[in-house]
Amino acid sequence: MTTITDYREAFETDTNDVITSPGKFEGEHLSIAYFWECALEGDTITAWDGTTPIFFFPITTSDLELFPDLKDRYGLALYETESGFLNAVWFENSTAYHEALDNPNEVI
Repeated sequence: MTTITDYREAFETDTNDVITSPGKFEGEHLSIAYFWECALEGDTITAWDGTTPIFFFPITTSDLELFPDLKDRYGLALYETESGFLNAVWFENSTAYHEALDNPNEVI
C-alpha cells in the first residue's frame, strides 16, 4: 500500500485513525499497519528482547507525507505479542528513542 487512502480502505477506523477492525491491528493507529509492512520488508532497525524482535522506526519525511498527524513524534518501537496483536510504543524525542533502542528489554 502506498497512500493513506489505501490504508483507510483496508481498515475501519475511528475519527482519530485508530483501527477498529478486528484483528492484529485493532486499537492501533492506522500508521501501525504501514510500519508493520515496513518491518516485514526489512526496512527497520531490529533489536531483540530475548526471542521477541522489536522493530524501531524513526519517523521520516516519507512517513509524514503519508501520516502528517505523526509530526509530534520522533519514532516508535513495534512488536508482536504472544497472542498475535501488535503493540506500539511512541517516542516524543531522540533521547527516549535511543534509550529504548539501547535497552529493548525495557520496551515490552
